[in-house]
Amino acid sequence: MDQSPTPSFQTLYHQYIDAFNAHSWEGVQACLSPNVEIYVRGKLALKDDWEKLKKDFMDHWALPNARVSIPQLEEFENGVVVKVLDHARNQIVDVTYTYALQEGKWLQVRHEVHEVTKVTAEQDDSADTRTGE
Repeated sequence: MDQSPTPSFQTLYHQYIDAFNAHSWEGVQACLSPNVEIYVRGKLALKDDWEKLKKDFMDHWALPNARVSIPQLEEFENGVVVKVLDHARNQIVDVTYTYALQEGKWLQVRHEVHEVTKVTAEQDDSADTRTGE
């Protein structure tokens, strides 16, 4: 059994968000398991389709103000539960990201989108979990 120490999933998640906000497909892909599964409201929405996943990211990055911030983040045993403020789409997305150790690296293996809510201008000004942002 691998005795690798469990990392800060908060730190790993911020690496993913930094890559997302840099519009770096390679950076995002480096955070994801090759077998990542994406669920939306309990239903499997994407698995084993890197071309579609890449297209989804590229389409999002083509929108004006295509960045996200994280007004709420809680770490749990194998990942993080977050509220993602999507500035391009003016919405808050409640998501659970689950990690697993694969070939010596902690990668996201599952995204579970629970709820998507439109936001007001006041909510859009929410602070990120990291100070100064």
